Amino acid sequence: MKKMMKRFLLAAATGAIMMTVFSPAYSEEVSPETFESEVLPGLAVKEDGTPLKAAITVAELDSEYVIAVQQYAQYLLEAAGAEVTVSSADGDVENQCNQVYDFIEKGVDVVLIQAADSSAIAPAVKACNEAGVKVIAMGRKITGECVVDYSALIDDVSMGKLAAQYICDNLGEGATVTTMQGTLGTASADDRTTGFAEGVEEYKLDNIRDNPCDWSSENSMAAMNDVLTTNPDIQSVFLHSDCMLSGVISGLIQSEKLKTADEDGHIMIVSVDGAASALEYIRQGYVDMTVDNSPLVLATISVKAVLTKVVAGEELNEGVSIVDAVPITAENVDEQRFWGNFDLNDGYWSETANVWNLYPIQ
Repeated sequence: MKKMMKRFLLAAATGAIMMTVFSPAYSEEVSPETFESEVLPGLAVKEDGTPLKAAITVAELDSEYVIAVQQYAQYLLEAAGAEVTVSSADGDVENQCNQVYDFIEKGVDVVLIQAADSSAIAPAVKACNEAGVKVIAMGRKITGECVVDYSALIDDVSMGKLAAQYICDNLGEGATVTTMQGTLGTASADDRTTGFAEGVEEYKLDNIRDNPCDWSSENSMAAMNDVLTTNPDIQSVFLHSDCMLSGVISGLIQSEKLKTADEDGHIMIVSVDGAASALEYIRQGYVDMTVDNSPLVLATISVKAVLTKVVAGEELNEGVSIVDAVPITAENVDEQRFWGNFDLNDGYWSETANVWNLYPIQ
């Protein structure tokens, strides 16, 4: 496990190295010291002197993760001088499609999408293609008969497999686990399912039950209660997202099964996202590990694609940036680079320029 941690932490630390100062606003690398005050302002002004018109639509606003990806993308775009419209689909992909059609009618230049459904959003994306509106996918792949100009994604398969490896490293082969799944049909839930299944097979775990919970803490609580009724000796739980943690914790409390990691009878909890609530549970000893699925990193990469390419009228060529998965445990939970330790009310995230420098838009 220590070797695995070192490998992931080294990859993450690379992104925190201070880069050389470059003076041109559109240079590949920017100064972390002057990015917010001297480089970012004005980047969203087009050649004709008018501000870029951008729109952001997210699947829902029920989780810290989605709120953060929307708010930080909006913050950076507005700081650069863009006019920004934001909306939430409230979990309804038809609603999200209609929002995109409305954005097109309003004459936006670019739409940033965190898809409610990875394939069902395709007709709206195709309408953007036909209208000359650029499309950036944030955090979830968009598939189907359409062109996505750029995608900022994390490796969901790796996150699922990493969770399985962590369970095996700490509980051993044959450990029993149950899974709280997100909405199947979304790329993130499907890929995390795939990655975890690969890990279960490779590390010889016993996944006794998959529970479709649709990213709902209420559903995860019911599923946890049901699992504990039929399998009271379950050893671990894997969650597709921290947004379901409160439900799992509540289910364990109701069954008098909630124990800290240093207590006998502790049920290991491994999750994905790195939200502030999960980091607090780690500090308390109830959650063992979550994977940093940083919405701030994804927002920064997405906005960089907009401000360095779309504003200049350059093609994005269906490029993709893939963010590495980084585990968060009691050993590193207080590090400020993790988005769960950042307050969105503070405005500018100190690692923004470092992320900007680390991910080239080609």
